[in-house]
Amino acid sequence: MKTLKIIIGLVIVLLLIVLVVGSRSPTSGTFKVGLISFITGPSAVYGQISSNAFKLAVDDINSAGGIKGKKLEVLVEDYGYDPKRIVPAYESLISRGVNFFLIEGSGAAATLAPLVKKDESLSMVPTATSLPYKDGSPLTCRLALTADDYGPAIANLIADKFPKSKVAFLMPNNEYGQGIMKKAVDKLTTFGFPVVDQESFDPSTGDVRTQVTKLKALGNGFDVLVLSNILTSAEPMLRQIRELGLNKQIITDNWTSGNPALSDLSLLDGSYFVDYVYKPEIQETDSTEAASFKQKYLKNYGVYPPLYAAVSYDAMMVVARGLNNTNNQTPSEVAQYLTHDLGEYAGVSGPFKLNSDCEVERTSTVRQVIGGKIVD
Repeated sequence: MKTLKIIIGLVIVLLLIVLVVGSRSPTSGTFKVGLISFITGPSAVYGQISSNAFKLAVDDINSAGGIKGKKLEVLVEDYGYDPKRIVPAYESLISRGVNFFLIEGSGAAATLAPLVKKDESLSMVPTATSLPYKDGSPLTCRLALTADDYGPAIANLIADKFPKSKVAFLMPNNEYGQGIMKKAVDKLTTFGFPVVDQESFDPSTGDVRTQVTKLKALGNGFDVLVLSNILTSAEPMLRQIRELGLNKQIITDNWTSGNPALSDLSLLDGSYFVDYVYKPEIQETDSTEAASFKQKYLKNYGVYPPLYAAVSYDAMMVVARGLNNTNNQTPSEVAQYLTHDLGEYAGVSGPFKLNSDCEVERTSTVRQVIGGKIVD
């Protein structure tokens, strides 16, 4: 009798272990991926765009068999672009057994990188440009061009188009804006270009009247104005610049010129900007996958997919590719696949590779705004 009780006890313990392990395993039920985004808040317009793209990606993944036969499920935590809500959003998903994450926003990416590495999870960031996210870890992945790309590219653009110009900056006082400005100034300095002023502003309000008044007082002291604003305050900011009569050659980035909150692109007429090679409209050179994605997005949401949507779609698809090409689907195993075995990936946002740091390698281009339209 005593032996029977011991055997029954051991069986119960083994069953409990199986249940616990099974509840954490991607082979039980659906395979869960966490999304930490800003569906609400000052950048909600971007959050909604990426949410649309993620939905299309999940539909395509599941219609193709999911993750090794299991349906992919996305658990969403909205932090509203509020720094205080970033870590709680991550911890909420961790508590639900998630160890693969898609993270939106430079602040969130930089904040969560140490936690992702500590927990041995894996994060994929579609568009955040935060430089501290470059940390040497293959567990923290990114598909976005960063300040390391934008800054030198802007400097090269100025050197090419305006070789004898004096330059001023009007950039947001966040990590994104300051990072680009530093890298651009460093490169311009090596070229011998005078940088006469570096102004910063609060992008949450977009009030630049004080800074513009100071820049205007410089008169002919500069020729080119480098600016950026990716938040919803972009249009009011650009209107202030025009209304105050600061008529200088503008150089910017694709997130400003392609800002969904910018309804009047003529405010940037004549400006040049650094951009991804991606174009929202269907191109003759598009792959079958890219054309299909654009058609589906247009059908579902009434517009061609902006860059933000394309990179978000690619982020989800690349994670799924890694999961489907590994045996145990652990974060470290997927990271190894993405950084060493994926090779050049024909994404809908354009071809790219992921290096040993799981940082993207992709080319950029230069475009211009003429007559309220973007042209090559």
